[in-house]
Amino acid sequence: MENFDASVHLGDDGNFTDQFYTDLPEGLQGNEFLKRAGGVGNLIKVATDTKSAFDAKMDNVIQRPGETATDQEKTDFQTAMSKEFGFHAPENTEGYDLQYPEGMKGDEEKTKAFKEFCLSKDIPSQTARDIFDFRTAELAAEAKADEDAFTEASKKLQTDWSGDKMVVNARSAHDALMQFVNDDFKAALKEAKLYDNPGDLSKWRDFGLDPIQLRIWAGIGNRMQSGSFLKGSSNNMTADEQKAAEHKQAVNAVNARTPQFQV
Repeated sequence: MENFDASVHLGDDGNFTDQFYTDLPEGLQGNEFLKRAGGVGNLIKVATDTKSAFDAKMDNVIQRPGETATDQEKTDFQTAMSKEFGFHAPENTEGYDLQYPEGMKGDEEKTKAFKEFCLSKDIPSQTARDIFDFRTAELAAEAKADEDAFTEASKKLQTDWSGDKMVVNARSAHDALMQFVNDDFKAALKEAKLYDNPGDLSKWRDFGLDPIQLRIWAGIGNRMQSGSFLKGSSNNMTADEQKAAEHKQAVNAVNARTPQFQV
């Protein structure tokens, strides 16, 4: 408003007069904001409040570097933008929200190590979560497949070794193991009381023996008891040497997947 005259356009109370609104440029005629403002004091307050609100908002806005910005300022801007949109690792490992599938027992130490690795490699949270979810899903599928195979093999063994056969054969396997494993393993077998509860296939599995391997060890134990384990010994070997040779060959062959049983 080029021809603003305070003596005409402002009253003694500082509010706008009717003449003020009449003399407004065509584009501001009937402007609701000016009507609500009522006077200069309110306009100043509105301007101040608006400036404060704008400044507060800009404090949370990542400012784009100007033409004269230094390389460091440009780098800081790129880093801030990357963090804002999740292109960088979080500030610390707590920023990684990794959850194991329902029903799967987690390994806190391995999870902690994975988080620390991701942080050291500047891997974003979402990327780390995607990798973690993919791997744990694989592990869960593998565990389920192993459990299904164990259940199926256990059912077949229980059918084949029905009645007293389970006790007799499992104890034969136990006796054979006691002949060949080291003292620590012997102590663990005794503590587990597998001789007293030979039909507990889950406990056998804890020692690295699935139902198929249990069958083989039972066969070795039965042969040892019948004396057939030493038949066909070489004329150039003593009975003890032949026994040791057969022991090594048999044990290593059936325990390719369980090195702790190999000799």
